[in-house]
Amino acid sequence: STVEAAKQELQVTNQVLRTESSRRARHEAELAAVYEHTPVMLGVVNPDLRLGRANLALAKFAGCAPEGLLDRSIGEAFGCPVSFPERPQEACGTDPYCTACVLCRPLRSWFHDGVVTHRQEITITTARNHGPEQSTLLLSCIGLEPAQALLCVEDVTEARKAESRLRQSQKLEAVGTLAGGIAHDFNNLLAGVINYTQLARSDIPPGYPQIQDFLG
Repeated sequence: STVEAAKQELQVTNQVLRTESSRRARHEAELAAVYEHTPVMLGVVNPDLRLGRANLALAKFAGCAPEGLLDRSIGEAFGCPVSFPERPQEACGTDPYCTACVLCRPLRSWFHDGVVTHRQEITITTARNHGPEQSTLLLSCIGLEPAQALLCVEDVTEARKAESRLRQSQKLEAVGTLAGGIAHDFNNLLAGVINYTQLARSDIPPGYPQIQDFLG
């Protein structure tokens, strides 16, 4: 009958919806796990440049739990020396330095002009540990809905230091190779001088001791 057919159709529709809901929930759980545990620092940023969400990598960099970064300014999260919680009057945007902040500039570009930033390398001074230190970061910024931005940050400080040490080692190796080549060429010239001196001594006739003394 028509009623039975409608019931069967409704059951099929409900089964499809349950399957789709389960699939979507599983997909969202997978994405959440990737977000939380990726080694890249991730933060969802609001238009006021404060964090609405942060993953474990960003929390580790900041030295606190992810919940401790909620509603924190970008400067506070990354240890900007002028953005300490105990000095709220110097939070993001209120210090003259902040107008040129390399951390906030990509976010402002997105919120104001819709400009996407991809792996821009920046160097900032942070005060996360015992004192100011230089950190080299790769910064990416893309838009999210509604009116938020996803900040992706890779800490490449140690990698850049290793590259610098490698370049220095290669320079020293090149200098050593050059010095070895010069020494080898000089040794060849010196060997020729010594050999010709010995030949000259063998050709000196008897009775010329002065020449013998001169040639050693």
